[in-house]
Amino acid sequence: MASAPPAWAYVDFKNDEPRTQAVDRPTAINSSPGPYASAPSPSSSSKPPSMVTPNDFKFLRELGSGSWSTVMEATQVMTEKRYALKILSKAQLIKLKKVKYATVEKDTLAKLSNGHPGIIRMHAAFQDETSLYFALDLADNGDLADLVKKHGSLNLPCARWYTAQIVDAVLWMHSKGVVHRDLKPENVLLDSEFRVKLTDFGSAYNAPDGDLSPRASSFVGSAAYVSPELLNRASKTTSSSSDIWAIGCTLYFLVAGMPAFAAINDYQSFRKIEALDYTFPDGFYDVAKDFVQRLLVLDPADRLGVEPKSSPSELRDHPLFSAQGAEEDPSTPPISWDTLWTDPPPPIETGIAAPAQPHGSGDEEDVWESMVQEFSLANLRSPGPLDGDPLSTMANGLLTPSSTSTPVDVPPDAVLSEVVETVSDSSAPDADAGVGPLAAESEAPASEEAPATDPVFKDRDW
Repeated sequence: MASAPPAWAYVDFKNDEPRTQAVDRPTAINSSPGPYASAPSPSSSSKPPSMVTPNDFKFLRELGSGSWSTVMEATQVMTEKRYALKILSKAQLIKLKKVKYATVEKDTLAKLSNGHPGIIRMHAAFQDETSLYFALDLADNGDLADLVKKHGSLNLPCARWYTAQIVDAVLWMHSKGVVHRDLKPENVLLDSEFRVKLTDFGSAYNAPDGDLSPRASSFVGSAAYVSPELLNRASKTTSSSSDIWAIGCTLYFLVAGMPAFAAINDYQSFRKIEALDYTFPDGFYDVAKDFVQRLLVLDPADRLGVEPKSSPSELRDHPLFSAQGAEEDPSTPPISWDTLWTDPPPPIETGIAAPAQPHGSGDEEDVWESMVQEFSLANLRSPGPLDGDPLSTMANGLLTPSSTSTPVDVPPDAVLSEVVETVSDSSAPDADAGVGPLAAESEAPASEEAPATDPVFKDRDW
């Protein structure tokens, strides 16, 4: 029998007056109080009417959806202010055993909201009989992944500016005892002024005592951005250094236009991460390359910005953000941390990788043909004896993969004339699309099982 959802305490609507850039920045990061001395406390006298039911909103359009949640742009009827309303289905949360992710997200948002301009704010949380609701800041300009998809990779001034804002928000978040654990371009939103807002805290870890040292962790995160220590069966830990690793992966993505550990499936991405198997494309900016290399380090203790060997201050003092880093592109000044959230963003310009060509109405056939080719190659395996697996069938002389088959190299001139069909388990839950953690616990889809003959796979439980 399914258990009931947890009791959801209402969160008061926070002060919605324009925020000054007041952030209680940790002393270790910036010893001078400046404009970051403390966060403003909401004034009860200026508090707008509370939002407690869906009827307080006029729903406009869907912004995104997943297995258990949908995000809608909505206007509060009383004030006509726009918000992103995240709606989580109670039935789906219980069915997919994701109740804890909703609880973690609400608690983390309540803890961090209104404390830093780079963190998405939760203005209210409420529920009705079927759903849970978060009223969040509306980010008008999508996320960093959308930005790169539209403009291609970013030039150095853009990449370093967005990275600086991510670094500033992450270090502040760590000072509050929170590890994001699913940091990636898709979870870095851009507001109306193209400033960063970290979102999606369903996988976050809230340290009750503020201690973010390595601790045992279930598998959370997204394949191309997960840290190697979480893949290590012996330790399987996560800490604040896991977010530092993800910052390095994110800068690589911004400059290269693709993830550092991109692969045909999650398993292959994990293999590449454990081997630190990545390369820099031609034209990758030298100062950005050095920054990535100092963050993508297998030993968490050796990463730039991780104490005690390094410090958050050293991370912020890297040449990428200093005048030395600006030498590679003299047109942009060094990062000013004290005015980072009030300075105008640099104009968005394409870097070393051009944007992907949009698919117009005239090339659907080419797109389909390309997809068929890619799908066929992804399912091609070496011939071998049939093992009784009902999914093992012959198609044009090629064996559809069984659980014991191994990949083979495909000649560049190979022509595949038929798609290999696969059968999926209709009882398995859909993967969450853009809202909430993409990979949770240590449950791997059957379709991405590694070959049983792989010696590395025998020592891994992902």
